[in-house]
Amino acid sequence: MKHLVVFFFLFNVLTSFSHDYYFAFAELKYNDFSQQFEGTLIVSSHDFENLMQSKELISKELPSFSNDSILLLAIQKSVGSGLSFNSKNQILEIHYEGLEKLQNGLTYIHFSTSKLENPTSINVSFNLLMPVFQNQQNKITIYFKNKTFTEVFLITQPTKEIQLL
Repeated sequence: MKHLVVFFFLFNVLTSFSHDYYFAFAELKYNDFSQQFEGTLIVSSHDFENLMQSKELISKELPSFSNDSILLLAIQKSVGSGLSFNSKNQILEIHYEGLEKLQNGLTYIHFSTSKLENPTSINVSFNLLMPVFQNQQNKITIYFKNKTFTEVFLITQPTKEIQLL
């Protein structure tokens, strides 16, 4: 009986460190005044840190809050083409502005894009973490002129065109 209790305890401890789901979320809002999109990328801290460490961009955990330019450059290299936007045959540059690592295991990465006047559609490629986790699912919500658009991205369909008008 004692061995059975120890077995179940060890089984629960070992399986509690992994998870069977992989999600990343992005929210994007168009700012009419600055004519650019502003957004937040929300990822699992553990998964994102592992990605950054595998690329040898960080050697330890991410800080709780930072707008350090060196760390933001490392984030840019980690995200790479995992999240990208283009519209009207124009690639939108992503400017990373800061991060918040929360106690609930999520990291919020704040960013804005280069200017884009009067977009009618936006092409989104959101395959972040998909090469690492085959079950990765990503979701984006875009707020544009009192309308809301939500799309889900899978490894089989990592790029979508979203009509804004």
